[in-house]
Amino acid sequence: SEYGAGASIHHHWLPGESRPEPRGRFHGEERQALVHESNLEAFQSRPYLWSKIIWVFSDFHSSIRKEGDRDGFNDKGLVTRDRKTKKDVFYLYKSWWNHSEETVYIAGKRLAKRPEGEEFTLTVYSNASSLKLYDNGVLAAEQTSSGEDSGVIWKFPGLKVGPHGSTFTVVSSSGRSDNVTFQVL
Repeated sequence: SEYGAGASIHHHWLPGESRPEPRGRFHGEERQALVHESNLEAFQSRPYLWSKIIWVFSDFHSSIRKEGDRDGFNDKGLVTRDRKTKKDVFYLYKSWWNHSEETVYIAGKRLAKRPEGEEFTLTVYSNASSLKLYDNGVLAAEQTSSGEDSGVIWKFPGLKVGPHGSTFTVVSSSGRSDNVTFQVL
């Protein structure tokens, strides 16, 4: 069976906000990521599935659609229609499928403004064997496992954006890294 969820790179959904309607106008990129993370969990628990067919590689024109950030498009792709922007879920699957290249990617980067003082969880998609998280250059956490069955969905809970913003950097044991700067809402 095919699977997927719509996402606009211009729509972002903070955890704790009401759940968006799948066929509605708001297609938060973070919701798409949660749907695909759940799919990966289901696949890992069902090794007898011999085929997994993601819907779909890139967003595409569909005149009957009236959802997401514009009419006439199916936005369930891993990348945007012009293929210039890879959505967060692209890196989820890259981490899970590509064993010849290490991936380290911080999800949720386009949700660049966060509420001051509120804790959040930073999600990282990586096929590395260990990760270190730095908050404004200071080691904040170190993990030697993602702690879930797929091995590629890493969660760093309990983080806050400082009053003047915060830069978070994740580094693998081999030195591959990614970073994001969040500002206060």
